[in-house]
Amino acid sequence: MADLFCTLYIASFHLRRPYPLLVLVLVLVLVLVLVLVLVLVLVLVLVLVLVLVLVLVLVLVCCHLGNYHGKQDAVIYQMEVQM
Repeated sequence: MADLFCTLYIASFHLRRPYPLLVLVLVLVLVLVLVLVLVLVLVLVLVLVLVLVLVLVLVLVCCHLGNYHGKQDAVIYQMEVQM
């Protein structure tokens, strides 16, 4: 990051603009904003993937438990019919 800062600072003097430091600050702010947006997008994608995995696990567990209880009910019903 320090190398980037030095390079941009030196390059800003060659732009022949009245405010080279302002240009440098604007470029640094733009880079920081882009990095923050990228990090936020990555975090959002990770959260969405985790939520989808949790929902899938819950659905599979509920289906498995539902089938298990359904089989138990069928066995109890057969025992009642036999009596």
